[in-house]
Amino acid sequence: MTKNKFIAVVQQYIEKGNCYIHKDREILLDFKKSGGTKEVAKKLLEELASELSDNETLQDRVYDILDIVTGWCSAEVRVWK
Repeated sequence: MTKNKFIAVVQQYIEKGNCYIHKDREILLDFKKSGGTKEVAKKLLEELASELSDNETLQDRVYDILDIVTGWCSAEVRVWK
């Protein structure tokens, strides 16, 4: 999954409003399996959150996914160590 595809998938997902921690994790796992790193995912999500600063709901959903990237989640949900 390319960086652009990753952001497109995340943006489409959060806009639907059906954010579930295990689906968040699946998106991140797909990105990781295609060679995406924790640092790149973190940077891309931070940029997306900044772009969504005028929409607190969507921005919060991005931050929820970012919590999984950074490890601010339970051990069974973590994608990167």
